[in-house]
Amino acid sequence: MHSSFSTSMPATPASALATRYSLLATHYPLVVAVMIGAALRLVGLTRQGFWTDELYVVWEARQPLDMVLNPQLHIHHPPGYRLALHAWMGLGGVGEFWLRLLPALAGVLLIVVAWALARALWPDHFWAAGGAAILVATSPFLVHYSQDVTTYSWTALWVSLSVLFLVRAWREDRAWLWAAWGVSMAVSLYSHYFSIFPVAVEVIAALALGVVEVIRKGIRKKDAVEQGMARRAFFNDPAIARLTHAILAVVGAALLFAPWVWTVLTNGGKALSPIFFPVSVDTQPVGWVPTLFAGYANESFWQSDVGKWIVWGLLGVLFLWAGWRLSRVRSRRGALAAGLVLAWGVAAIVGPYLFLRLTTPPEAITPVRFAAMAAPALMLGLGALVGSLPALGRALLLGGWLALSGVQLYGEYAAPPKQDWRGIMATVEREALPGDEMLGFTAFHAGAAAAYYSVPVDVKGGWFVGRGEDPAGAAFWFPPEWRWRGFLETDAYSSTDFQGEMQRRIEGAQRLWYLAGDGTDGTYKPSPAAERALSALGWQPTQEWRASPLVLRLYVRTGGQ
Repeated sequence: MHSSFSTSMPATPASALATRYSLLATHYPLVVAVMIGAALRLVGLTRQGFWTDELYVVWEARQPLDMVLNPQLHIHHPPGYRLALHAWMGLGGVGEFWLRLLPALAGVLLIVVAWALARALWPDHFWAAGGAAILVATSPFLVHYSQDVTTYSWTALWVSLSVLFLVRAWREDRAWLWAAWGVSMAVSLYSHYFSIFPVAVEVIAALALGVVEVIRKGIRKKDAVEQGMARRAFFNDPAIARLTHAILAVVGAALLFAPWVWTVLTNGGKALSPIFFPVSVDTQPVGWVPTLFAGYANESFWQSDVGKWIVWGLLGVLFLWAGWRLSRVRSRRGALAAGLVLAWGVAAIVGPYLFLRLTTPPEAITPVRFAAMAAPALMLGLGALVGSLPALGRALLLGGWLALSGVQLYGEYAAPPKQDWRGIMATVEREALPGDEMLGFTAFHAGAAAAYYSVPVDVKGGWFVGRGEDPAGAAFWFPPEWRWRGFLETDAYSSTDFQGEMQRRIEGAQRLWYLAGDGTDGTYKPSPAAERALSALGWQPTQEWRASPLVLRLYVRTGGQ
């Protein structure tokens, strides 16, 4: 009676204060990390305009729902993130800050998820969670994509959530956690196809552990039967229940994603006919890892041999330390946790790389952003190392990391925009007159920019390709009546007749806006052949604006051909 009475007594001010102090003592690294991470993601959110891939995403999300759910809109991406952004636009409009706020909030939530996941994986190491939260909060790579309206911050959040739900469901075996794991896997797949690689690691881990536990229980059952014990105990075993629940969660995730698979197969059209190449292997992933840690700033250093040696050398030292620590403590739980995180990171890097090596030409450069789902795993792994170090080592590692991230984040914030479509299109909008025409190379990218940063002229043209020794001696041309409609309208034809093709598109124009590139980015090539054709047609440049790699020129007719 006394015990029952005492537990129902109201909390005294002293006990309430003690509780608050206890929460603060265990959560202060998370609070600090969230505050820092939110500031890094929100400050300067609109310092740069949208780049090309962001413009694609925004235009696609602005379409009616039936169009968003059309796989031909963008066959390379499932509709999940577009749907989320579509709903987000309904709440706050299409301004740059509001659109980028969605991935920024996903980036902030990822800090909390990383902390909770590290707590679940390594509950005996307080600073594993605190370190993981701080590392995710200040990761230059993750901050970059938290300020980018593409899907990567959103997808990284959902992949990390799915791992968290798996770990908790396996430990606690509650129905809602298994259901949450299945839903989070499905949302991850709807967010980006490449999430299949880390999700596959989760599925394999859950099923493999479940089978091992059942086999071990089967051995115990044999002993029990020989001793005359009830067989019913075997079928009520928690290991069998966990395996059953894991299988149901996987089936549930598959069923949730199946409608989209069916939609793609039945309505994918000609976009479902990719070209496959012999699998080629190169060293690109070796250069990805420094970027996943340090971000894009100071790329000339991090992609140099010295930068790669530094990163891979430090990783080797840390990996050896982790192996030595695990061998000392002999923790099966800790080893399984480390193995899960390591497999997650490796799968998120190797899976996209091998797929893209199969579907792109051997000489193609594969962007590191496709491995973005590996970044949280790398930060969690470093967080575990932080938790295993003594106080001095922990301070040195976190201090060195914060110094590195500070340099990298400053470099990113201070860098000029790489594709200043906002500035270029603002010039056209401000200066264009009735009767002007615009030729863009690439017209596809310029059309996406004009669809958001509206200009009073239609974009026509195509994109340059190599011909003979000239890297831009020919072009693929969109028809003269072409209007930008995303990936729904990509038919073009090859021609080296620059004069004839240009004449058909700008005949009757009073002035011409010509958009090409300076060659800094291989996509945006200058073309002497195109410029000679304009001169032969009687057009001469009068003004030029540069926003590397974009070059915009205003041409006027001088009475030539």
